[in-house]
Amino acid sequence: MGKPSREYGFHALRYFYASKGLEADGSTVFLTCWLGHSDPGLTLMKHSHFLS
Repeated sequence: MGKPSREYGFHALRYFYASKGLEADGSTVFLTCWLGHSDPGLTLMKHSHFLS
């Protein structure tokens, strides 16, 4: 079995949760804290493509 990919597993689940939270009008500040990002702008930059 090969090396685990970031495409699957915990990283994918974390990304999915963050994207769905933003899509459902979740708190950007809460998601920023939960994800461990230093800035809400970073959170939006990484996950806001789901908001269109």
